[in-house]
Order: sequence, then C-alpha cells, then structure tokens
Amino acid sequence: MATARTGTRNFQIRSNIDFTELRSRLRSEHGHSDAEIAGALTDIDKDLEDCDAEVVRLQSRIISMQNQRRHLEEGKRRLEECKACLRFLRSPIRKLPKEALLRIFDFACGINEITSKKLSTMPTLSISGVCLRWRNLAQSYPILWSRIRIEMQTTPPNYPILRLLNLYNERSRNSPLTFEITGPTDGCDPQPHHRALCTSIAAHSNRWQKLTVHEPKVFDALVALNPRRLLMLEVLNIDSLFCDESSDFDMFENSPIRSLSVYAVSREMRESKFPWKQLTQLDVAQHAEGMKTLLEASGKLTELRLREVDGKDYFQQCAIVPLLETLSLNLSQTSLSESLAEVAFSSMTCPSLTSLLIEASNNYKGYKRIWPKESLHGFISRSSFHLSTLSIKSIPLSDSNLIDLLRRLPSLLHLTIDDSKATRAASSTTPSPITPHLIQSLHAFPDMSSVAVSSALAQKLQSLELTFSGSDFDEEGFVDMVSSRWLADHEPDGYGPLSPETSLNSDVGTACLRSIVLRLRNQKMDVKTYRPMKFLEKAGMRVVVVDKKSTMI
Repeated sequence: MATARTGTRNFQIRSNIDFTELRSRLRSEHGHSDAEIAGALTDIDKDLEDCDAEVVRLQSRIISMQNQRRHLEEGKRRLEECKACLRFLRSPIRKLPKEALLRIFDFACGINEITSKKLSTMPTLSISGVCLRWRNLAQSYPILWSRIRIEMQTTPPNYPILRLLNLYNERSRNSPLTFEITGPTDGCDPQPHHRALCTSIAAHSNRWQKLTVHEPKVFDALVALNPRRLLMLEVLNIDSLFCDESSDFDMFENSPIRSLSVYAVSREMRESKFPWKQLTQLDVAQHAEGMKTLLEASGKLTELRLREVDGKDYFQQCAIVPLLETLSLNLSQTSLSESLAEVAFSSMTCPSLTSLLIEASNNYKGYKRIWPKESLHGFISRSSFHLSTLSIKSIPLSDSNLIDLLRRLPSLLHLTIDDSKATRAASSTTPSPITPHLIQSLHAFPDMSSVAVSSALAQKLQSLELTFSGSDFDEEGFVDMVSSRWLADHEPDGYGPLSPETSLNSDVGTACLRSIVLRLRNQKMDVKTYRPMKFLEKAGMRVVVVDKKSTMI
C-alpha cells in the first residue's frame, strides 16, 4: 500500500486502500498476509492520529479567526460610534445658544409624573441625563422641575417617590410650583406614605402657583397641614370637592387666584374670605341657590364653565355677567326636570360673549335632551353679543335647528360641529346636523331652489371644523362649498383676523375661508373628489381631511 506524508499546512492521508479490492477479498477464501494487514493497520492508526491532530489544529484556527472577526466587528462598531459622535459634534443643535435650547426644553418638558415607573413620563429627568451640557442647562432652569404630577392611587408604600419629590422641589429652587394630585380612589383615607407626600407638598405651599387636587380627602389632608403664605397661587382646581366649611377657603384670602374649579359652591364658601372679586375663570358643577350672587360678586369673570350633574335644581334668577367672553357647557343626562343648557340660557345675560362651547360629557352613555331652541334664541337676543366662536360636540341637534342658530350669528368666525358621540336614538327627528342641507346652506352661492335663504350662512366664517360619524357624507357638495368660499383675490397674510377692507368680497358677500378640518369617523374618502382641496391648500388654505382609515390629505 502506498502512503503519503502529512504536511503541516497540506494534510494528506498516508493510507491508500482500494476498498473494492478489499471487499472482493473479504468475499473470497484468500486475503492479504498477516504482515500486510498489520502494516496497513499501523498506517491507518497513524492516519487517524494525524486526522485528530489536524482537526484540533483547524478547530484552534477557527476559534482564532472567530476571535479576529469579533475584534473586527467590535472595531467596526467603535468606529461607527466614533463617526456618529463626530457627526453629532457638527449637529446644528450643538450650535444653538443656551437661551434657544432652554426655550425648547421648556416646551418639551410639560408635567412630570413622578409616580410613574417610566422615565418618559418625567421629561425633565430624561433631558438632564442626555449629556453634561443638557444636565447643566436643565439644572440651571428651575422652572423645568416645577411642574409635578402625583398619582397617589398607583404609588406603593416602598416606592421612592418621596426622594423624587424632594429632588424636584430642591431643583425647582424658588420657581412657582404646579402640582396635580390624584387619588387615592374610592374615597379611601390617605395612607401614611400618602400623608408623607402631602407633608412634603405643603412644606412648599409658599411657592404654589397652580394646585390641582382631584380627591377631596387629599385636599383635606393638605388643609389640615395649615399651609400659609399662599401669595403665588393663581389656579386652584378642586373639581370634585364640595366644601361646606368657610375656614377651608379663608386661607386663600390673600392669594392672587384667577382661576377656580370646584364641584359646588356652598353658602359657607360664598361667605368665606375667598377673593371672588379677582376671579377671571370659574368652573363649577352644582350651581343652585346663590349662583346669581356668586356671578355678580365675580365681577371680572371672563370664562365660565358649567358642568351638568344630578343634584339640586339649578338657579333660576337672572344674572348679568358683563365681562364674560367664553361660556362652556358640559352637559350630561340627569334626572332633573330641566337641562343645564335650558336654565343657563334662560337665566343669564352675557353682552361681551365671544365664544360659546357646548359639549356632552364623556361620563355618560348619551345626552338625549331636546335642543333648547327658544331659550338659546332668547339668550342671543337678550345679550346682543357678537359671537365669533361656536363649538357643538356630541349634542343631538337637527340641521334645521343648527341653520336657524347660524342665521342669528352673523359675526361668527370659527365653527366646530362634532356628532361622533351624539346619541342617534334620542329621536328620529334629530339625526346628525351635518347634512347636505347644512353644507348647501354654507355655500357662498346657495341653491335657492333647495335652501330658503337669501345669502350664505356665517358670511364672515374663517375656519370650519366638522367631525362626521355617519357613512353618507356629501363629499362633492362639501368640496364645492369650500371652493365657493375661497377668494383668491383677497389672500390674507398669516393666520389672523382679516382687515375690514378685505374681510368680505363685495361681489360674493362672504369672507375667505382660510382653514378647513374634516374628520370622517366611519367613511372612507374618495381621494379624487378632494383633489381640488389640494390646490386650495397650495394657494394658502389650511386643509385637513382624515377618514376612518387615517387616510389624510
């Protein structure tokens, strides 16, 4: 048998065995001699040893090459990181002056929910961990650390929230503080770790600027700590609190409070030392006896929000609110004989009103009250205001009632109609107000054969926002209506009130519509139908159209 030598780098088998001949001899009676067989076995054993050695050598080489590959990959990764860092050194944001960067931080860092386990809910803490420069900037701007939200109902006793709260209080320095506090829920008394938080919050009461407490017992715990020197408090939101102790509100006597949100205003609260005369914003749910006195005492009131809840009957005495500019009604289906809208429109006079916002509450399955047509018309006639903004959301309302209302509001600039949560089963006569009849009535050139109006509704309208939950929206009529209100010869500069000279086209009689938002909740848009809207957008109109599949133009 011929043999071959094994090289270090060129390994070859020594044995050269003819397997065909070997099998043939195994079938015959005669085979190799013992000496030949012994020699062949010796060569094979040496070849096996050499094979094992070569396998070990190659395996070692493979491991070495794998390590070389890892080193190369690690070197490549570090080079890519180095490249990214070098590119970051050229980033324009590094060239921003710190004043501009702090403005960006202030915009990005809203409320910090320090009870959350997610760092993303604490934007100030997240930003301060990006780099040394950002950390120093964040620490040098105390207002970023002054907006704090605490959800007590989700805070376990062993969670290190107190250390976080103390950190935010320390880094906010002397900045005015904003606190938003929720829970514990279900009327449970605050636990010891909750009271420890209240103690830490009350220790900085001299810096409270905006205080929101959604749980009455938490507010009681804060009041029990006797916070004083509330000389910076401007906003007080205790929207779930019914207070019948005047002493609880006497402590706000010297506070510059401008905005108050409360569940109910009791007689004791009205007779307290609370600074009613300086209020400009008021949000209240229960508004029975004494509401007239309260409104008259709040002589500087410019914004009023009334929430509809079950309870006592509403106030009936007529009240004049001379400076009120914004009236918001949050309506709910209650067991009371009269709706809040009916009572408010019948008993209030607001000569300075510019914005009327009517919306059904999300806390109820559906609002089914009849539209207060007569009382609203009386309110408009009695107040003689120049309304510029009207928003109606989730309220059952017929198109004819809406058209009738718009006829009485010639100064309207901004209109929002949302039927997405309105109760369709309230009455067969009150479908969605967003109908072809309404669309045609808003047309700059209304069809006299189908619409009994001499001119377009809301001739000064500048922005229109519609949210439609049906599946039969008149897309072609809508596009035609919007196009009819575009006056290319009187394009304004920027987005703001048009000048008297260009606000109305003398030939058409309507103002240039400058913003349109349409949301189709249950309908897919026909993109071809809306093609003219793209030209209007390029010409300067703000156009937003979104359908049920989030398709947007």
